[in-house]
Amino acid sequence: MKSLIINAFGIDRFGLVSEISEIIYRLNGNIEKSHMSKIDKEFSITMLATINTAITIKKISLQLNAIDDLEVHVKEVPPIKTTENPDKWIIRVEG
Repeated sequence: MKSLIINAFGIDRFGLVSEISEIIYRLNGNIEKSHMSKIDKEFSITMLATINTAITIKKISLQLNAIDDLEVHVKEVPPIKTTENPDKWIIRVEG
């Protein structure tokens, strides 16, 4: 899997997030994190997605840019680091 940052912006409309998510899903990708905002009629989304290494950035970029009234930029980033044994916290409260 490779990690991608996807930035997209355009005119807000019903179903836009669904269209973006559907393309990621069809490419067997996963949205790890996302942030969306709307200013007046404009919509912006930044997301971190993981996708199969066989899928090229050009392919995903072409599919996302095919969405009407949406401009998309895709950048590969270093893989997400995961730990098998994350730090655990013990909280003890006395009263």
